[in-house]
Amino acid sequence: MNLTKEPRLSRLQPLTWSTWLAWVFVSALIPVLTVLSATAIGKQVARTAEHRGLIMYGLLVAVVLATLAPPLTQGIVLKRILPRLSIAVWFLGALLSSALWLVTALHVTGRGPLAISFESEFRLQKAALAERVHGTLTASGILDLPWGPFLVWTIVIGALTSLIPACVLGRASGRRGSTLTFLSASVAGSVVSAIVAQLYHMTIDPLCLDRWALNGQPWSRRLQMLASHFSAGAIWGAITANFVVLMTRGLADTVAPRDHVLALHRAGGIAVALIAPLPLALLAPLATCLLRP
Repeated sequence: MNLTKEPRLSRLQPLTWSTWLAWVFVSALIPVLTVLSATAIGKQVARTAEHRGLIMYGLLVAVVLATLAPPLTQGIVLKRILPRLSIAVWFLGALLSSALWLVTALHVTGRGPLAISFESEFRLQKAALAERVHGTLTASGILDLPWGPFLVWTIVIGALTSLIPACVLGRASGRRGSTLTFLSASVAGSVVSAIVAQLYHMTIDPLCLDRWALNGQPWSRRLQMLASHFSAGAIWGAITANFVVLMTRGLADTVAPRDHVLALHRAGGIAVALIAPLPLALLAPLATCLLRP
């Protein structure tokens, strides 16, 4: 019996707080790097600017690094809980998943999945703006907004872009049903972070959160945008990590039965991890209050 369990122990390691925090931090940096990449792409450099070629080359390097850094750092963190995970395979799978997202984006002017997703998001924001203008954007008013189509298409896009990475992780874990667990974790994280991002858009500063690039924005708004995207990414990371916490709880009990009461496989640690997305959601409002002129 021990021989049959041994490969599973070597394929999947229990999640510790250090790995949990590293995953949340890396996840939070992904939308921040996306914003910086969009800013670099949209940066206008005058033809008469001194060292224009060097500046353009630097912007290109910044875009490439901002695109390649997230999957690479994700692979390094995931390697700590999946020792048999190939970082190269994960990296290629993540890039292929991004390419799949771009394929859906090519149909944005037609009736592709991403186009319908953007349309449902626009309708939600338009309805929220009308409520805000009339001063009726209360908690009940927010609940009455057209969330249904937006959430449905968030799930569809999340599943499409998470399928390949989930298959890579499931194969590396060597556990039956783990692919579905990783896929569910990513979709759940996408839904919760998308809801929080829309709440930011409705309540904090619509003009600030309505753009991805930082070009032409005052520094206070730039920092607010980065804080909001950082917070939304951290929430996605916390939600997805909590799925792994629950999945590896029994394994951790057999490996380290005398750990502290707040260890992630203990009831106290699981409770803290499940509550963690709430304070993470408050990062952006706190930053807005501190940075508002």
